[in-house]
Amino acid sequence: MPKRFFASIVVLATVFMASTATAQSGPREGFYAGLGAGWGSYNLSASGYSLSSTYKSNWTYMVEAGFSPSKKFRIGFEGDYYTKSSSGAKLENWFYMGEGTYYPSLGNNFYLKGGLGWADTKGSGGGGSASQGGFAINLGLGVDILPAKNAFALNIYTNYLTQLAGGAYTGSSVKYESHLWQIIGVAIAYKH
Repeated sequence: MPKRFFASIVVLATVFMASTATAQSGPREGFYAGLGAGWGSYNLSASGYSLSSTYKSNWTYMVEAGFSPSKKFRIGFEGDYYTKSSSGAKLENWFYMGEGTYYPSLGNNFYLKGGLGWADTKGSGGGGSASQGGFAINLGLGVDILPAKNAFALNIYTNYLTQLAGGAYTGSSVKYESHLWQIIGVAIAYKH
């Protein structure tokens, strides 16, 4: 896990402490959804291969939906997307995750989450394209900021998604793994 992951934890901890004084537990029950964007750090690793730094940072996007069986637990689906283009070549990465989220306390809106799913990576350029995929996991944390005790919240988050089972690009025997760190993201969330 990148060392910079801990820097985002410090940022979220600061937001968490600042929001604790006015925290409200919010209406976490039933269906929930969120849509967010933030800055990401990406890497594609394989034996004897190094991804060009041109493709290693850009905007990243998140969409989520699911069900809250209680105010402390959520179960749902999350999709995380990263793309970067340069000189006619394009790299795209999706993480499709089934996730569980846990709120340790109802009084401060801080949460931890973990997920299992699939990484799908595509590359194109020079008139051709290739794709690969593999099993992946996600670890994340965040805090909800509720301007009022209603159905909507501002969600500040950080996620680290990593492909554990390497996939080979079309026509290649080399196994590649995608790694995406959403350094800091902001989402508009419903019943978060």
